[in-house]
Amino acid sequence: MTSRMADRDRIPVTVLTGFLGAGKTTLLNRILTEHHGQRIAVIENEFGEIGIDQALVVKADEEIFEMNNGCICCTVFDEARLNAWFGRLLRERGTDIFRMKGILAIAGSDRRFVFQGVHMLFDGRPDTPWGDRPRRSQVVFIGKHLDRAALREGLGSCLA
Repeated sequence: MTSRMADRDRIPVTVLTGFLGAGKTTLLNRILTEHHGQRIAVIENEFGEIGIDQALVVKADEEIFEMNNGCICCTVFDEARLNAWFGRLLRERGTDIFRMKGILAIAGSDRRFVFQGVHMLFDGRPDTPWGDRPRRSQVVFIGKHLDRAALREGLGSCLA
């Protein structure tokens, strides 16, 4: 095999890394939707226990693999209880929350609920249908003085 042939058969690899909120998902979606006519590979290294970006990536024809050691919470939430809990959390601890994002399974809805927030700002909306995918809720919080056990307990109180 000649060196030209080897170069032509190579696939460029992009490595994305950074903490929650750094813009990895936005950049990855841009790379996947751009009409550049090239085959590419993207490796994303999420810092954190729970990686959820694979579920926030736009629908692509390419295969997406997630490799992590994170914990995935397989739960369904009651929407009214969840709204009340998030409201209370943001009022009481919003200034300590640097970033949060997640995908939630809401009882009675066939669509994923996707949210993100910074400090006391919260944005959430129904997203794509679950379809055949397992209904898995995944949430990530980054901040200061956050009590992991209290967050888990609070989310647990919202279960349907």
